Amino acid sequence: MADKLARVKEFFYGVVMDGFGQRRHIGMDEQPDDVKYIHNKLVPALYAAIKADDPEFDPQAQWFDQPPAPPSEAGDTGAVRWFVEIQEAFKAQLELTPDGTRSPLYIRLFKSSAQYGCFLDDLTAALRADDPDWRP
Repeated sequence: MADKLARVKEFFYGVVMDGFGQRRHIGMDEQPDDVKYIHNKLVPALYAAIKADDPEFDPQAQWFDQPPAPPSEAGDTGAVRWFVEIQEAFKAQLELTPDGTRSPLYIRLFKSSAQYGCFLDDLTAALRADDPDWRP
């Protein structure tokens, strides 16, 4: 059976390790509030969604332990789909507020940039690659 979340897991690894290009420059306590929100709230929620679809997923064992554990395989994409739909709703909510599209969190999560990409667009592309039948 092929892993139904292989690309989503790669995306997750990139987000956690790169820290949106910020972590390599300054410590977490000095991060702007939007980055803290992403790493304290959003990343754990995405991890929980991946874990719901793949209970054997253990990033520590698979990516950092020596020797690494064999990769796990997700059998479903339902929880990650739901996570993406919640982010779409959050984006729509911010777009309805007067300053929502100018907020640092909106810019970091939902506005594409050449340097950082777009969290939601990149996650959606990864999920579509893993689950071609799904459309938001």
